[in-house]
Amino acid sequence: MKSMLLSLPGSRVWRISRHICAFADNERHLGHVVKTEAWHAWDATHLNESATGPRYLGAFSGLNAAKEAVQASVAGEKTMMRTLHAGSCLA
Repeated sequence: MKSMLLSLPGSRVWRISRHICAFADNERHLGHVVKTEAWHAWDATHLNESATGPRYLGAFSGLNAAKEAVQASVAGEKTMMRTLHAGSCLA
């Protein structure tokens, strides 16, 4: 599958391929989603609770839900992130 580039306001973009999608701006990597049995999402702008890596946002059944969770977490919209996670997460 050919990689696609989707632009968002503020020069943030998603680089999209079949199994890995990366969210970045002109200066840094902001987050990513990886496809295994589900789409797993990480916020690269915040550390996880043990401060050993990026914040894991959860497993999502759809790519769009995973990308929305990354964007919400990067923006600091914790309520939106929890709503998306609860509504989209695989059990």
